[in-house]
Amino acid sequence: MRSPCGGVDDGERVRQARQSRGYHSLSTYERSQVCVTVELWFDDIIYRFIVEGTKRFAQMKMTRPASSVRVNLPETIFCLKKTGDKQFPNRFQVILPKWSLNDFDLWRWIIGFGGYVKVVEPLQLVEKVKEIGRGIVEVYDQ
Repeated sequence: MRSPCGGVDDGERVRQARQSRGYHSLSTYERSQVCVTVELWFDDIIYRFIVEGTKRFAQMKMTRPASSVRVNLPETIFCLKKTGDKQFPNRFQVILPKWSLNDFDLWRWIIGFGGYVKVVEPLQLVEKVKEIGRGIVEVYDQ
């Protein structure tokens, strides 16, 4: 699946906004040039926590949780179909600025779910999570 966000180059105005005025001062077009869709797949156990704990993300979509789970989120968020993967049936997508892919807090949030989450896209984030995982294994394999 392709990200709805456009080009690769931030452009000078975007770089300046990022450094001074911030992401939210950009025009819709400029934002579209610097955003990326992050997709994570979760197992059923941790997904109930995800549904309640992700209210901080403004532009998110997700799979509807099991009917027994009570949710205080807008119905429009639950528009994604299940993944078809028995281990990770639940999809979560959020649109973030590309530079968020280098954010330690994002990595920590994802890694904190351990083997209950699978990063699906973008490839840059998949590779970063794999790298972190290999680093953790190396520490304990010595």
